[in-house]
Amino acid sequence: MEASSSGGLVQNGRADDDAASGSGENGVGRVCRLWNAAASTLILWRKVTHKPIRKRDESEAGFPLLDEFCIANTEYSYMTDQVLLDILFGSTKLRVLDLRGSTRITTSGLAQLPCPKLECLFWGQYFTKNLGFPSVKKNLHLLMEKWGQTLQQLDITNQPFTEADLEVALSFLPQVTDADTLLSLNLSGTRITPRALR
Repeated sequence: MEASSSGGLVQNGRADDDAASGSGENGVGRVCRLWNAAASTLILWRKVTHKPIRKRDESEAGFPLLDEFCIANTEYSYMTDQVLLDILFGSTKLRVLDLRGSTRITTSGLAQLPCPKLECLFWGQYFTKNLGFPSVKKNLHLLMEKWGQTLQQLDITNQPFTEADLEVALSFLPQVTDADTLLSLNLSGTRITPRALR
């Protein structure tokens, strides 16, 4: 099941007609559409983040069956590590995570997520006109350590990692993954060097 950034609910690759039409819409479709709207609108985001987050009860499951989560954004995103963790705290079966445009998410925040078998991470920054001067990101190797054995697709387009950080992460990858696991690696717009790809 995937919550699409366009607002409809997608199950097994097809749009749910009831969700798209608004009739019989289930909670997941509504929640993901609302999060996507809030993450891209400062006024809405302030309303979300200024409310105290109550402590989670152990009986609260979150979204334990969630398999795909998309909050890709074409505008500036106010999504933070803590809010992402608050949404996905129970999503241990998550396989696909699409955070394109989420500039405030960090590698340490992603490494805290409870999903041990992530297969696809789309974290590219395609909308550079909204980025301004992004701060340098660090510790990409944390993601290789966590998901190197299961990761099939990784997109970190335009992410401002240093050359050294990219080199360390990519040199770590062959140690934790089989040669056939990683099928797609997008490093467009990064500071990758030929040496790091050897």
